[in-house]
Amino acid sequence: MQDKNIQGSPEKICVVMTGFSCNNNCIVCSVRPFAANNPDNKTPDIISLMEEGRRNGIPGIEFTGGEPTMRKDILFLIAKAKEMGYKEIALSTNARVFGYDHFMEAAIESGLNRITSTIDGHNAAAHDAITRTPGSFDQTIKGIRNIVAHGIRISVNTVFYRGSAKNLFEIGDLIASLGVPVWGILDLIPDGNISEIYPHFVVSLDDTYAALDSIYDIARRIDHVNLFDFPLCAIPERLRNSQHAAIFDAFSRSDLLHQTGYDPQRFTESQGSYTDIYKLRVSGCDKCLKANDCAGIWKRYVDVYGKEDAERFTENHLVSEYGGSE
Repeated sequence: MQDKNIQGSPEKICVVMTGFSCNNNCIVCSVRPFAANNPDNKTPDIISLMEEGRRNGIPGIEFTGGEPTMRKDILFLIAKAKEMGYKEIALSTNARVFGYDHFMEAAIESGLNRITSTIDGHNAAAHDAITRTPGSFDQTIKGIRNIVAHGIRISVNTVFYRGSAKNLFEIGDLIASLGVPVWGILDLIPDGNISEIYPHFVVSLDDTYAALDSIYDIARRIDHVNLFDFPLCAIPERLRNSQHAAIFDAFSRSDLLHQTGYDPQRFTESQGSYTDIYKLRVSGCDKCLKANDCAGIWKRYVDVYGKEDAERFTENHLVSEYGGSE
């Protein structure tokens, strides 16, 4: 029986990469550098991917990028998804364009009913430093406020790096104050823009544990905090078992998403054990109750902090039980 906080879904989401073009240039983006050698997908090709999702019986679709709202055909694609019978039609977007009512209303009319956006800093200075786009914070906040005002379901993600970790409570407080019901915290993927400077941004496991523990009360103020790609041992037990937290590990990432248009093929499964091409298991992982579902520690983390640090942490924070709620 699957634990309530370890998320899988009986209904997959077809995640369609529309292209790598983006009007931000986030330093923590894991896909941005691929834009140089990969032109944005053409409309007929995207439609083919959408049709593939319906043939596979997938009821929900999410257009991602890059920034999908940069496409001139995005409203057409949303309308096409509705015509095909997708029940949930979502965009993964920086939300900057959603500050404009005419676009907001056109997107809703076309069939958009869910949005995922991103805030990577607790104020304009911090956020704009990460997006490397002056004014992006103010535009994103305006867009999120407009989305909430129009009643569209929204979740807001934050990439977990040293800057956001230090101000995680403040970021969560901001997101809760905007009326956003779901906050996603994504552990930093050691690829893309961040690859060469990863050692300057990766958070130690001890500091990760402390930062996640600090947002326990924020989780109680909103519907859910979703935790992506963290080693399960790095999530404090009271947050791990909270009814307001959901954990997305290697197993649930594989179970939930059908990624198409661009698939890095991160996750594999063999005899009930899930692996991530970016991660490895260290001693201590074999004693974890969820060892087969959690892919372990980032390989690059071990390069930066050392295998001994990872082993010490996992041994001291074994996941030995699940269940219960606050």
